[in-house]
Amino acid sequence: MQYTIAAHKTTAIIGFLILSAVQVFLMYNTYELKGEKYILSERDQVHRSYMEYLSNDIVFPGASKIMDRYVWDYRMQLEHLYHTNRPGFDSLRQRLCDGFFGALRQANNFDTVLARISKKEHLRDDLQYVLSIQSMAIAFEKNEYVSLFDNKEPNPLISDTVLKPFGAVIGGGLTQVNNQNKIVTLMVSSPYQYNCRVFFTLNVDVPNRSMAIFKQMLLPLALSLFSILVMVVTFYITYRNWIRQKKLSEMKTDFINGITHEFHTPISAIIVANKVLLKDEISTDRESIRSMAQVVGRQAERLQHLIKRVLDITTTNQLKLQKERYSIHQVTDEILLAYRLKYAANNLLLHFHKDAKYDQVQLDQFWFTTLLLNILDNAVKYNDKPVKEITVSTSSDRRNIYLVVSDNGIGISKEELQHIFEKFYRHKRHQTGDVKGLGLGLFYVHQAVSAHNWKIQVDSVPGEGTRFTVIIPAQLSRVAEPVMPAAGSQPMSAM
Repeated sequence: MQYTIAAHKTTAIIGFLILSAVQVFLMYNTYELKGEKYILSERDQVHRSYMEYLSNDIVFPGASKIMDRYVWDYRMQLEHLYHTNRPGFDSLRQRLCDGFFGALRQANNFDTVLARISKKEHLRDDLQYVLSIQSMAIAFEKNEYVSLFDNKEPNPLISDTVLKPFGAVIGGGLTQVNNQNKIVTLMVSSPYQYNCRVFFTLNVDVPNRSMAIFKQMLLPLALSLFSILVMVVTFYITYRNWIRQKKLSEMKTDFINGITHEFHTPISAIIVANKVLLKDEISTDRESIRSMAQVVGRQAERLQHLIKRVLDITTTNQLKLQKERYSIHQVTDEILLAYRLKYAANNLLLHFHKDAKYDQVQLDQFWFTTLLLNILDNAVKYNDKPVKEITVSTSSDRRNIYLVVSDNGIGISKEELQHIFEKFYRHKRHQTGDVKGLGLGLFYVHQAVSAHNWKIQVDSVPGEGTRFTVIIPAQLSRVAEPVMPAAGSQPMSAM
């Protein structure tokens, strides 16, 4: 089930990431499309009016005279240096361009022009602009141009306040320059024999363009996020319902496993007791017949009780107890008697030491029997000694009664001790197939201990054995007075 859930989660996460990536891609394309169409009408109106003002020499009054002063007057010197002294030519061209750009910035009148255009065309009054030059060249001979300025080349002698990544700024304060807010790119040149051409660009946009576009996209963005949220919620509900169905299915499986596991001990005891009763030599021993009949009766009652109580495991993780006051020594004696019958043919040495000063305990007999039998089963199954030795003992102090089951089995490693009470956990030797089992025995032990509000401790040394200690608080036992051990309570053993 763990692998199935992990695969389900992985598939869901991958699907979510793919869907999110598609949504991001679509929203990005929408943003780009809106960016291209944003202020489209304003851009056309500004372009048309700008061309009119430019032809009337209103944008840069006296621009022709400025170009003559910084280009025409130095044309001969530039040509001479270009052919004879290239470093001198580079130095002169940069100084001339720096002065040319500065003069254009002072002559720029586009702030007034843009205000007039906005008023005339009824445009928004917060438009920003930038005028920039990308390149400038001079022709000493016809159609053979020599570069005086190129924004893509280094120009260390030109002021940093003028040079920007997109060109040399000659007017305006717009900083976000892109193709979406470009109004026009023009080339102007002088009519003289020494022709000079200049490429410059006008960009116009609104402040906080990205935020303005984002506001226009609030509705599709909200719908996109809402669709993702609906998908996540739908998956969560589906996943939660699926987990519930898996747990219901697991409960049904646990029910079958529980019956198989729990019915084994009483049925085995009844079968053994029945075989003993059928022996000819026991037919005249009334005491033995009575003892075997009591075993059959107790185990039959346990089977009947098991059918009524095993449903608690499949319907809830908390056991429903029916506590009564019992002598823990007497109940343990009865359990061990049936257990000896079950392993009568095996080399099992079973001891019971009754050292508790008082033995009256409030417990559910059914679940206490389940608890002890499962611990005993593990002690036998995980034991490769020629003689399997199990010691059950009781002791007490002012606070607690202690029930200890120790064996000389293969033991449990520290790593496995952390998992032995988990449902379906199996010992490494168990997983190899040497020992049959479902991994439910110690799970039931832990449930029974927790339901009684007791505690359990496990100490083990690999290769030497394991000791289970069930700690029963004395105040939960409601003991009135100490009970002396009954006659014949010496340690007992059976092979």
